[in-house]
Amino acid sequence: MIAASNSIKVELILPAKSDSFIVQHASFSFIKPPLQRGVRVYFYEKKVYTFQDYSD
Repeated sequence: MIAASNSIKVELILPAKSDSFIVQHASFSFIKPPLQRGVRVYFYEKKVYTFQDYSD
């Protein structure tokens, strides 16, 4: 939020739905302060897949 306070464009992308109600509720509870500082928050409606490469 320091960047947003210094007039740097900050965008946050969050999934619209989570596998866990608790995780979703927790993530939504932290949205208001960044919005008040000018952070743009987007909600991704489609499924989000993550991949971790442990080959190294």
